[in-house]
Amino acid sequence: MKDKTKGVQGSNTDFHICAMANRLKFSIFTTDNDFKNFSRHIKIVFHNTSPIGVSE
Repeated sequence: MKDKTKGVQGSNTDFHICAMANRLKFSIFTTDNDFKNFSRHIKIVFHNTSPIGVSE
């Protein structure tokens, strides 16, 4: 069971980006590792930056 008192921390701008991307079905293009943490709690789609034909 998770400790709900710890929550998720981030900037208002980051949360706004997540909310709008989710609502508008956009992917997020970022190198900021905070978004990986957010993705454990909300549905976030990251922009694929792999060259064509190369999978991660």
